[in-house]
Amino acid sequence: LDGISFTARRGEMICVMGPSGCGKSTLLRTLAGQLKPRIGEIIMNGFPLYGSLTQLTPYIAYIPQEDAFDPLLKVQENLDFSVAVRVPHLPVEERRKRVDAKLSELGLNEMRHRLAGTPQQKFLSGGERKRLNAGLDMIGIADVYLFDEPTSGLSSKDSEHVLEIVRSLARNKIVFASIHQPSMKLIQMFDKALLLDKGGKMAYFGSPQGMIEYFWEAYCEETGQADAPP
Repeated sequence: LDGISFTARRGEMICVMGPSGCGKSTLLRTLAGQLKPRIGEIIMNGFPLYGSLTQLTPYIAYIPQEDAFDPLLKVQENLDFSVAVRVPHLPVEERRKRVDAKLSELGLNEMRHRLAGTPQQKFLSGGERKRLNAGLDMIGIADVYLFDEPTSGLSSKDSEHVLEIVRSLARNKIVFASIHQPSMKLIQMFDKALLLDKGGKMAYFGSPQGMIEYFWEAYCEETGQADAPP
């Protein structure tokens, strides 16, 4: 990562884009407290993240691209285990209510007694697996969610469904999601777009519509065209 600077606020859902190897996953892991930068700081609520890891990391959820759930447990059992680990102070009844609500929010209520399984076993569809994987961290107390390629390998319809669920988090949270090959429809589901270029440099940060206009103007200057963006 090279010379990246931006601000994220509560309620914002930010798309991290760029070619393979540009630093998308590195950026998310740095924001998660897993990779301390050699130069520069990450400030969260006025406190340096890497100077206050013990106090701040409980409020940051990093959701990797790989499945984090146990394939030998049922869908509900995975969430039961996750809520017990992430909010152990809650009474058992409150944990149960939280799991029931999350199953409904994830669209997995009818699959609650189904084994999570592996991708080869097909107990769950690709979209259902992604939603369960996200739900493991969504059930905690985090205020910042970092999704690494939550739509990889999914159809356009499943991708939209997953992002709609992620979108529901952004009402009073900060949400980052890296997307390798975003369609225009997916990009427009975000409040902000962060585009990385090769070498970990930031090419753009702002609204999705502003990004289209910014690069269209650059293209017109380069080619001598004067048309409005499509």
